[in-house]
Order: sequence, then C-alpha cells, then structure tokens
Amino acid sequence: MRDLISRYVNHVRVNGRDYYYHRKTRERLPDEPNARALRVLEINKCLAAGPSRPADGTVAAVVAEYRQSAPFKQLADSTRRNYIRDLDRIVETWGRLSIKGVERKHCLKFRDKLGETPRTANHLASVMSLLFAFAIDRGYRKDNPAARIGRLKTAKKSRPWSNADWSAFARAAPPEMALAGAVALYTGQRQGDVLRMRWGDIQDGAIRIVQGKTDAELVVPLHKDLAAILQGVEKRAVHIVTDARGRPYVGRSDTFRHDWRAATLAAGLDGLTFHGLRHTAATKLAEAGCSDMEIAAITGHKSPAMVRRYTDKANQGRLAKAAIKRLETGEND
Repeated sequence: MRDLISRYVNHVRVNGRDYYYHRKTRERLPDEPNARALRVLEINKCLAAGPSRPADGTVAAVVAEYRQSAPFKQLADSTRRNYIRDLDRIVETWGRLSIKGVERKHCLKFRDKLGETPRTANHLASVMSLLFAFAIDRGYRKDNPAARIGRLKTAKKSRPWSNADWSAFARAAPPEMALAGAVALYTGQRQGDVLRMRWGDIQDGAIRIVQGKTDAELVVPLHKDLAAILQGVEKRAVHIVTDARGRPYVGRSDTFRHDWRAATLAAGLDGLTFHGLRHTAATKLAEAGCSDMEIAAITGHKSPAMVRRYTDKANQGRLAKAAIKRLETGEND
C-alpha cells in the first residue's frame, strides 16, 4: 500500500528534517506514514470526482474568480506559483466562509499560525491583503481586513558572498554548480533567470535576458572573467546551465535547489544562498563606484530604493574610505 501511495508523494529533506507533499496538488502531507497515506487517498478521491463549484459569496468562490482574473494571469509564473500556495491555504482554512465574514482578528490569527516560519507568514499576509483588495474591487466587501498587517521579524538572508567564500565554493563544487554560480555572480540575476539562459542569448559580447519576475528586458555585457569561463564550457544543451547529465534545470527548480544546497554544504558554506550571489553582484558594483541607476541596469531592479537594499553598506564603506583619505591628505586645507 505504501509503495502505491509513494507514487503520489514528493519527499524533500531540508536541514535534516523530512517534508512530504502531494505530487499533483503540492499540499503539505502529515509526517506520520499512516496519516499521510490516508490524506493521499482523500486528495486522490477529490481529484477523481472533479472540481466542485464553490458557493457564491464564499471565500473559495472569490479565490476562484481571482485566479481567473487578468491581473492574476499576468503575474510571472514563479509569482503565480507562490500565490497559489497561499491561496490554497486560504481556501483550506476559510473556503466555506462568507467573504464578508472574515475579520481582521481572523487574518492575524491565520498569520500567527505560521509564526515559526515568519517569511511564509508574511507572504501569506500579503496574499490575503491582495485577495481582499480584489474582493473590494468586485463589490464583495467594503474593507480590507488584512491591510497593513504588521510583518513578523525574519532572520537576515541572502548575505553577500566574500571572495574567500566564492573561492572555496569554486574549488569544491561540481562543475555545473560552479558554472551556475559564476553566471549569477557576474550577471546579478535571480535563480530562475540564470536557469533559463540559453547559449543563443549571448550576442555581441552581451547576454540578453527577459526577467521572469518583472518582464524587464536587459542586455548585460559579459564580464571578461565570465566570458573566459563560458568559452571553456562544453555546450551540451540549448540552455547554459545543466545538471551533471547535461539536462537543463528549466522546470526543475526544486532539483536545482537540492543540488545547489548539496554543493554549498560540501564546500562548508552552510547559510550562503544562491540569491546571495545577486546581492554580491550589486555590492561589488557599488564598491566599484557605480550609481544606483547603473546597478539597476544590470540587476533589473525597478527603483533605486530597491537597489539600495543591497548596496547601502557597500556605499557607506566606500564613502567612509574616501572621507578618511581626504582627512589624511588634507585635501580640503
């Protein structure tokens, strides 16, 4: 029975803990094997029966309408997947309730249920607010009970990599992971955009990128070090980054995250993330004296304020160094 059930279950191990998800619906499953098997059977039974239409005016009905709306369909694929995860949570918890009956205290309680994972809780709060804003626009209610809900404090993530960190990783990582990291480090792009890059996107010494999250179209000149690295890479697929067997990671982001995590642990760099390389790229550009607009031209950030989240510390260090040099040389005497 368990062998049969396992066909429908994805198993992920993170930081020594096992997580189980239904393969098709991505619902989190119980840790206990028998409870997990029963839940899989329940989900499969519901899927076989086909979707049932939620009652008008319920939270489930508004969620279903939102998912069919133009604003939702225009979201980037990765953003839409993240929203769906939280919309499914909302339907599971409140689906049969009237959309008018949800109060602010309910939203706060829902957020606090996920307090052990504050980033997840904060994202849920944002999606709740978006859903109720949609409900207001469609005339289902007059207020937004999730508006301006305070965010839970989160641990700092995605710190920049030091030169020593990168050197250690480049020495210890499998070639395909070292290549993925180098592309991120020298282009400042997100994981999804790095995995989608194709050899044909490289033209006239630059790589053309359409960012999945923002739809921003960028032309990023190849850094000479990256150009040298790419010149020595065997082209085994249309895409630049592949696994050890030459298969692209496009559509397999979870597999890439697993492989990347294994590579960082093998290099003794637990705590450093792939997104941290985007932070590193922006920091290095700031340390080189690039303006916020110049950095945004590489990273694709929409505003200088977003760039400064990455570069304030680097800019402070650069300006402080210049100030002390002036003081030492008496430049303004």
